[in-house]
Amino acid sequence: MKSGLFAGLSFAALAASHSAAFAQDTNAEDIVVTAQKREEKLREVPISISAVTSDQLVSQGASRFTDYAGYIPGMSFSASSIAGQGEINLRGVTTALSPTASTAIYIDEVPTTTHGTWGGSGYKPIDLFPYDLERVEVLRGPQGTLYGDSTIGGLVKYVTRTADVDDFSGAAGVEAIAVTGGHGLGGGGRAMINVPIAPGVLGVRVSGFYQKNPGFITNVTTGRKGTNETEQRGLRVAARLAPNDDFSIDAQWLHSEFDGDGRTNIRLVPGSTEPLYGTDKYDFRLPEPTRQTFDLLSATARYDFGPVNLTSVTGWSRNRNVFNSDASSLMQGWISMLTGGAVTNGLGRGEGPTVNRKFSQEVRLASAQDQRLTWQIGGYYSVEDTDTVQSYIPYRTDGSVYSELLEIYRDEVQSRYTDISAFANATFKVTDKWEVSGGIRHSRITDDFHERAVGSMLSGSQTIPYFDDIKAKYKATTWSLTTRYIADDDLMMFARAASGFRAGGINYTWPGAQKSYDPDSLVSYEAGVRADFLDDKASIDLTVYYLDWKDFFILAFTPDAFEFGYQINGGKANGLGMEFTGTLRPAQGLSLTATAAYYGLKVRQDLPTIGAEAGDRTPTSPAWSGSLLADYRVPLSGDWTLNLGGGVRWTTHTYSRFIGDPQALRLDGYAVVDLNAAVSSDRWTLRGYVRNLANDRTFISAAGQNRGVQMNPRTMGLAIDMRF
Repeated sequence: MKSGLFAGLSFAALAASHSAAFAQDTNAEDIVVTAQKREEKLREVPISISAVTSDQLVSQGASRFTDYAGYIPGMSFSASSIAGQGEINLRGVTTALSPTASTAIYIDEVPTTTHGTWGGSGYKPIDLFPYDLERVEVLRGPQGTLYGDSTIGGLVKYVTRTADVDDFSGAAGVEAIAVTGGHGLGGGGRAMINVPIAPGVLGVRVSGFYQKNPGFITNVTTGRKGTNETEQRGLRVAARLAPNDDFSIDAQWLHSEFDGDGRTNIRLVPGSTEPLYGTDKYDFRLPEPTRQTFDLLSATARYDFGPVNLTSVTGWSRNRNVFNSDASSLMQGWISMLTGGAVTNGLGRGEGPTVNRKFSQEVRLASAQDQRLTWQIGGYYSVEDTDTVQSYIPYRTDGSVYSELLEIYRDEVQSRYTDISAFANATFKVTDKWEVSGGIRHSRITDDFHERAVGSMLSGSQTIPYFDDIKAKYKATTWSLTTRYIADDDLMMFARAASGFRAGGINYTWPGAQKSYDPDSLVSYEAGVRADFLDDKASIDLTVYYLDWKDFFILAFTPDAFEFGYQINGGKANGLGMEFTGTLRPAQGLSLTATAAYYGLKVRQDLPTIGAEAGDRTPTSPAWSGSLLADYRVPLSGDWTLNLGGGVRWTTHTYSRFIGDPQALRLDGYAVVDLNAAVSSDRWTLRGYVRNLANDRTFISAAGQNRGVQMNPRTMGLAIDMRF
């Protein structure tokens, strides 16, 4: 039973390259990004980067992270059985069992990634609707110098729309959604209004949305249909104050909610990916509702002094998650023991509410960009407070709480994670075409942990609590060296070496388990080229890289009968990889794009506790993945335009865990077709889309022993939007 009965005891829970792989007429010459904390043209940024604009998301009907992740080269997304949850994987930097994220998530310049075993840091992408988004930037490779902890794989950055201080505008839309095999129809609405309160000085933007996604899972135990129905809703208020050309403040408040009725972990025939009860059949006896809420407050102030400019970024966020799981198979033995054998078929549910509050402050000073030597220095401070309760509650067969029995296990954790960092980077223009740059960051991190655990699983008694207080401190220094050569408007080449790290963490309490584990580190060496040719009718973006990952976190187990899982250091992996995007524009309005990625990261020693052997590829990472896209835009009468598009996202097979793990599932490769069409004018847009045209139900991730998560069924949508 090397899966670890309580492995962590946690219910924790794009594609455009420089040439716009979400096929549209958006040209990379027009896209400006802030990946390096300054505005740059996408095609000139000397790192491996993709950017998806809001227009591209709208055309595809993409509202969830999973809707567009498969079109971004080098990215995979391992979906959780909990709706709205999953692990983001860039370049294969994952071990599938780590509680700590390898890819950070930012909203504008505010970090939202949580840390530690109890925070569920690796399992929470954020879904923002297109009315709120300007674009999504995906930075591949370690970004430790500018962004710090948990960026060893890369970074996903949501850039939101700021308020317009000059013009009044608004938009509204409705959408209908149907899912093959779904229980009823879904749909939603969204609206936005922008008002210049004091024209030229102060503007306010308000937007909101609601969406219901039909459920398609049937519970064969209770007979209920559509048990995985979800609802999303959100509200955002943004304000911009710009009294003159030198000074501005952008502030926002964002609130979103995600409610799910149940999970999607389908029971499998042991040792296979064959559904035991059939496609979309689920067999739990107790309800498993989930609720996830997210709040963000941020303010970014900028002042241009001329030779230098000052930026201050203040952020506060709160993640509140409540996850419930049917733990009857786990708890029946304990209920039988505690009742002296009188009850042998009791039920049980695991409950895991978590609240994470995070404050961050960054201040940086940067030189003007029109100098031969440019530089940037800054300081960063963040503090996270996380409160987590993990408990197992006994139930009778009629679904009522077994009040005669106290909780079989209850674990309460209060933690505080503090990060104090300083960073600097500089760029020197050797010639008009060639430049070199370097950066460094030093971080000091403190992890405070207080735990109170009680229950018969710990001591054989339900009344003896266990207390633990642990403090851990970590230091990390990251660096980057980059050179870029811009031959002309059609050719740019770069080479980059950079490092990143993930802070260590503290394990849940269990007799015999190691208290804490240290940071890991990763160094990337990469070179890339971006080129346009055939009179700008064709373009390529190619990056080749080598990763060297040391001391990554692996799972170990206590020697007792429970085989409790906890994290230690001990892994090493390295390997070559590649990301490619090519675009062809053979005719006016027609764009054809292909992406491909090779994942060569492999472990270099045997790791028996996680089932890894030297030479194994990291789990949830295919050998190859990619996409093909086509977009055709043609003018109609008046100001109307017809847009037709389609795409194929594909991947080779992968494994849910390292191959030697008894719970590892071989997940087959797939090729999924998506289609979209729209007619639009300056004011109106009518669009339709189909995702997963052939209704491919391949299993795309594992969800516990002999359970898996299938690809979402064919989804069709019809929407209309109005702008004013």
